[in-house]
Amino acid sequence: MADAEQGVVQDADEPPTFVRRHDVGGQELAIHQDPLAAWKTGNGASVWDAALALGAYLEQPAIRAELCTGKRLFEVGAGTGFVGLCAAALGAGSVVLADRRCALPLLRKNVALVNAKLPLERAVCAVAELEWGDAEQAAAAAEKGLDVVIVSDCVHWPELFAPLIDSLVALAGEQRRGAVVLISYEERNAVVEDEFFEQLRRRFDVRAVPAALQAEDYRDPSIFIFRCTLLL
Repeated sequence: MADAEQGVVQDADEPPTFVRRHDVGGQELAIHQDPLAAWKTGNGASVWDAALALGAYLEQPAIRAELCTGKRLFEVGAGTGFVGLCAAALGAGSVVLADRRCALPLLRKNVALVNAKLPLERAVCAVAELEWGDAEQAAAAAEKGLDVVIVSDCVHWPELFAPLIDSLVALAGEQRRGAVVLISYEERNAVVEDEFFEQLRRRFDVRAVPAALQAEDYRDPSIFIFRCTLLL
């Protein structure tokens, strides 16, 4: 996965964005970010390093075949939508990118740009609102079944751990046919992040992806990837 920064751009009648271009599976993704907070989207308005690492993990041939090709993916707390859009470029069967309402305008912009460039045989990405802990929204998202749920850099706010985990349980579905939950994050406060995983392990089997199985160019001792499945 190659990437290059383009700089600040401004389309007509829209706040400025900072564009970052990535080549994923031979498909160029132009990801608009909001580092100036002009879109008022919150913390999810940038492509963080943990998202880059997870996107590169999915791009590896064996992982791509297992977790992307033809699969139904759902990204929680999608922000710019980078990881989910990588999955779309890598041949996912369907991709839904979800976040809270304030983040949706920028997310829709990125999704529309990628949808316009994807070959006709690739999945068209969709956008959905998901407030963590909203049982009705999570149930609607999981109604037709999901294969993979993506979460990147969303494990840093203790007051949101319980609603996030509740949403992941609902999205993952029943254990025997449930989704794999992929979580990546950059370590910022080990005490806080360890508490999240302590709570998560009450509901999920949580397994770290060894550095040797991650994309070589994006390995970093402060970035972690986990694969999780619901406990029986």
